[in-house]
Amino acid sequence: MNFKVYFVLFILLMVPFILAEALTESTYTQQLTTQYVANHPLTCDYTHDSKVTVAEKIVRVKATDNIIQDPLIFTDFYEGTSLGFSVKNTTPYDINATIHYVRIYDNPRNAVMYQGTFPDSETVLIRANDKYTKGWTPGLGIPPIGRMDQTGMSYDTFENDYLTASNIMSFVVTVPECDICSGGKVCLNDSVGCSSSNECGGKYCVENLCSKSELCPGSPPYCKCVEKNKLQCTDNKRCVEKGVVALGNIPSCGMTEECVSGGYFDGTICTETLEAKAQRLAKEEAARIAAEKAAADAKAAADKAAADKITKDNEKFWQGMQFNLIIIVAAIIVIFMLIFARPRGPVYEAVTFWRRI
Repeated sequence: MNFKVYFVLFILLMVPFILAEALTESTYTQQLTTQYVANHPLTCDYTHDSKVTVAEKIVRVKATDNIIQDPLIFTDFYEGTSLGFSVKNTTPYDINATIHYVRIYDNPRNAVMYQGTFPDSETVLIRANDKYTKGWTPGLGIPPIGRMDQTGMSYDTFENDYLTASNIMSFVVTVPECDICSGGKVCLNDSVGCSSSNECGGKYCVENLCSKSELCPGSPPYCKCVEKNKLQCTDNKRCVEKGVVALGNIPSCGMTEECVSGGYFDGTICTETLEAKAQRLAKEEAARIAAEKAAADAKAAADKAAADKITKDNEKFWQGMQFNLIIIVAAIIVIFMLIFARPRGPVYEAVTFWRRI
């Protein structure tokens, strides 16, 4: 078996590995879509597809036109008085590339020459599945303290027999984008507070909560009526007040909790419970007895007052009669004395004096 046969066998054995490292453009686009979505997370529930252009630096395999993602990766950063990094070749091909990097000395400890930012580049050959390491070690004197600017690292690869040169290519990916509602604002998710259906992605605002139907949002539907100290209606569309429907009236949601205290929904109206009825009748009987007693007490008091008045009036009458009787008796005595008294006696003199007056 000659050299050509061995070479062909070697190529056949390597094809699966080569293809495993490269992606078709459609697969690569799908991967870009996944990466874009991961890097741009959405907090909205209601979305629509949108076309986004993504610019990527790519390298293609000449034989298949497949794309190799991240042929070179910057890794193994270290900093301090010694600093450096590595560039790993992730492909099964040798790659010639210009590496661009930036050193930063933001805490210099000696000469002015070590202060500030130092961009640099160099062209290197990195063997297949190998890595290139670049580093700086302290010189004489007090060494400076530095670090690598990882955001400023980049590379440009050169074309060879197997790979194209790296170049920037635009890919159009389809990604989700939040729906926009009234006022140019992102549509609200279900169960988020709202004042109008135009604010909601689900097109309904139920009990000031966004929903995707006329029902309260959620599964099972929940309108947060408990937090409002209300009841969720059996139709799951609204909240109603507790204990406000009077006896004999119809509760709008057909729930006993809507009836006033002591009432229950009998299937038609709010009706008084037996226990509440018994308590009401007992209170009414107690109130009747109390009213009768109060009336009796009031009558007894009035009768006593009338009797007392009569007694006092009688006492005044007899007192007056006694006085009059005394006056009459006194008058009789005076008359008697006038008739039978001696002349020039004390009585006579007194009578005479009275007459003169």
